[in-house]
This record gives sequence, structure tokens and C-alpha cells, in this order.
Amino acid sequence: MNKIIKYNNHSYELFIENIEIISKIKKIAHNLNDVYLNKEVVFIGILNGCIEVLEELVKHLHFKYKIEYIDLSSYVGTTQKKIIHKNDTMNTNLNGKNIILVDDIIDGGNTMKYSKKYIMKYNPRNVRVISLLLRKKTKSLCDWYGFEIKNKYVIGYGMDIDNLFRDLKDIYIQID
Repeated sequence: MNKIIKYNNHSYELFIENIEIISKIKKIAHNLNDVYLNKEVVFIGILNGCIEVLEELVKHLHFKYKIEYIDLSSYVGTTQKKIIHKNDTMNTNLNGKNIILVDDIIDGGNTMKYSKKYIMKYNPRNVRVISLLLRKKTKSLCDWYGFEIKNKYVIGYGMDIDNLFRDLKDIYIQID
């Protein structure tokens, strides 16, 4: 039986279960372990959606890393708007470092393009990207991802509407 969540005259049904999400994140972590063994990485999470993904990812890593965050917003409700750079907490010198940006979803790609451009001004060695979800049109912006999804709104596992539903352990997709 599919669980349905209703919010603001829309319905969302179970789309990706937590066990599948964890499995994909573990696969990404194993690949990162191969690539970055004996190297240091600075993960930069794009708030707030990255938190669930990044928290699970680092449980499975076997190399040194630091974590920083940038706070960007591009949605009001389910409508994509102009990118707002609210804040960042970066205390790490990024010059010459391996940087991995982490997000929950690369939707239209604008937030990720902005993030890469912003981080490049710190002169890193390289900038790579992890996203749990992405749309087919944004695949070129991402180095590692969990799932390619259709162009429908999703909630859960860090993804929200009006800062609600981030706490869901599964991912739900809009059905109407």
C-alpha cells in the first residue's frame, strides 16, 4: 500500500524507500573511498537539503575530510525563484583543495552552477558534485548521483516544501 501525503491541494506518493536511498549513498561513498584514499576533501553542503545526504555519506568514508556549508535558496513553496545566497560558514582555506559540493537534488541546475562559480573564486584544486537526485537535463553538472528522476516535485529525505517534510526518511513524488 502506497502512503499518500497531502499538502496545499497536492498529493505525494511514496517514490523511493529509505533502504534504496541508503544503498545508493553507500555506493557513492565506496566510489569516493577509491578516488580519495590518502587525500583530503572538503565537503561543502548546500543547506538545508544536503544534511540527510551528507550525514549518511560520511558514515561510510575512509579518508580525511572537513565539512563546510553554504546556505542558498531558490524556491518559494514549489516555485523556483532567483537564487538567494543567505550565508556560508566556511572557515577552511579552500585554496588547492579537493572540493565536493553536496546537495539533495539538482533540479534546474541554477543553484549548482551558482555554487560552483562561487567556490571557484577560492581557487580550489577541483570542484566535484554529489547529488542524491537529479533531472536528466542536469546530469552534466554532477559527478556522482543516486537517482535520475522525472520532472515532478519531490519531498522527503532533506527535500521540502516551505521547510516541511525534510524529516521524512523516504522520498515522495507529486502525483497531481
